[in-house]
Amino acid sequence: YRASRGEYRKAFEVIMRTNPFPTVTGMVCDHLCMFKCTRQNYDMPLAIRDLKRFIVEQQKGSIRLKPGKKNGKKVAVIGADPAGLSCAFFLALEGFAVTVYESKQLAGGMAADAIPGFRLTDPQIAQDIDRIKKLGVKIEFGQKSDAARLADNQSGSDILVKK
Repeated sequence: YRASRGEYRKAFEVIMRTNPFPTVTGMVCDHLCMFKCTRQNYDMPLAIRDLKRFIVEQQKGSIRLKPGKKNGKKVAVIGADPAGLSCAFFLALEGFAVTVYESKQLAGGMAADAIPGFRLTDPQIAQDIDRIKKLGVKIEFGQKSDAARLADNQSGSDILVKK
């Protein structure tokens, strides 16, 4: 609705309510939802991946998301892949202080490791990750999650999230 009215910034804000990786999904989503889209009963299913990509491309400046009021709780998240970073994103929006521990020197998991550059570039992935970091999420690289590290994270945090 917002995009059809040219309200791309508001459309982007709507997407960000449920999707911390709109750039990534706008580039590589397999869009299986199109096969179940009820629009095909009338004409054609919505091209949701293309629509998200278009809306992201319309954003000239960065949308500043506001983290929730600090609640004094610390969360340790194991893994800076899309699942771990999504968890961190939503927790930060709710006011948690979040630190993500990643064993590699790169955030993004399979999105950064396995998707070829002609489908998804490093700057596109970084765009979504930077938005998450601007919420105050800290990412510590080179942090292997062995038993000692998990015990340390658990003692230093109110909540430990591991996958």
